[in-house]
Amino acid sequence: MNIEYNEATVLARIEPQGDRLTLDDLHKYVWSLFSTTADDKKIEKRPFIFRSEPFDERRWLLTIRSDRSFKGSRERRIAVEQGDYATIDLASLPLHRFGPDSRKEGTLPSEEWTAYSQRLFERSGLALAEMPDWAHLITLRQFNHKRFTVPLITARCTARIDDVSAFARAYLDGIGRRRGYGCGLLQLATVSALRDEAA
Repeated sequence: MNIEYNEATVLARIEPQGDRLTLDDLHKYVWSLFSTTADDKKIEKRPFIFRSEPFDERRWLLTIRSDRSFKGSRERRIAVEQGDYATIDLASLPLHRFGPDSRKEGTLPSEEWTAYSQRLFERSGLALAEMPDWAHLITLRQFNHKRFTVPLITARCTARIDDVSAFARAYLDGIGRRRGYGCGLLQLATVSALRDEAA
């Protein structure tokens, strides 16, 4: 299967709207790249996923992916087949819902992060060849008006693609929570027949 998409890597200086940078600040910056379509109509549904990593105190390295063209993007294509192996890297927020109505949200304890990452990979049509290795990237607030902070973690593993359709959906749409806030984008490193190339 060929998966076609648009992607850009941006080193951006992002000014916080409050006293410190939040996930919402990153989200709004990426939205600004998609603020209007060619006919100048507002986009109603989020058309992107992205990954964010701190470069220094004010600059962030962003990898942005979409099924449509956007400012600074390049058309790309990846060819995958069932049975391909790939090393996959994922940034995620290890959150879970709890309470009688599941409306409360909290952070999973670090001893559960490996199992949490494993579940996300398996939902993406992947059979793990090894347990994911995780690392803590940074802790941020999500919004300026809330003091609740969340840890952004990275998980890396080698996996076999068993369900190509599920993998394609995960590659384009992301996996896990807060996909509009810099989480859930699958990044790949070539292992077997997997190829990522400019279209």
